[in-house]
Amino acid sequence: WLGYNYFSYVKAIDNKEFIQAERHFNMIPFSENLFSAQNEYLNAGVLWEEGKYIEAYQAFKKVKNTSVPSSVITELETKIYSLGQSAYKAENYTQAKKYFNAIPNYKESSDYLLLIDCSGDTFSAWSNAKSNYAKLMKLLNNNFENVDEIILQNDSLLEMFLDGRWEDGSS
Repeated sequence: WLGYNYFSYVKAIDNKEFIQAERHFNMIPFSENLFSAQNEYLNAGVLWEEGKYIEAYQAFKKVKNTSVPSSVITELETKIYSLGQSAYKAENYTQAKKYFNAIPNYKESSDYLLLIDCSGDTFSAWSNAKSNYAKLMKLLNNNFENVDEIILQNDSLLEMFLDGRWEDGSS
């Protein structure tokens, strides 16, 4: 009985079936005390399986004394990034920012965060945009998302853009 639950727990963990693993884990007497590191890993996995990707990602990062496979972290980063892109494209910038803030160094998350911070109608967005003009130009040159719309939304940015783009034709 004890062995069955332990081996069923291990098999479920290997298959990333964390909710099922939790059922078997809880059937092992004193499991939370005896296997505290495995319990942390399991709890993080349950969050993942429940679709709480950011919370799962943060929980996996905090797991001690148990090795978290890099594939788990990579899979979660990929999922969170994809959700951030979808939220951004749907113009749900609050949600997109939440996702990208969870993984600021993953792929182009920092670029999305910059665009989110530079868009909008607030003064801080415009001052942010002005102070990050060079970064915005680099993103524009790479045809990244809607940076052109952000530049067109602000007269000062548009003026900076046009001043930097005019050529007199004498070269």
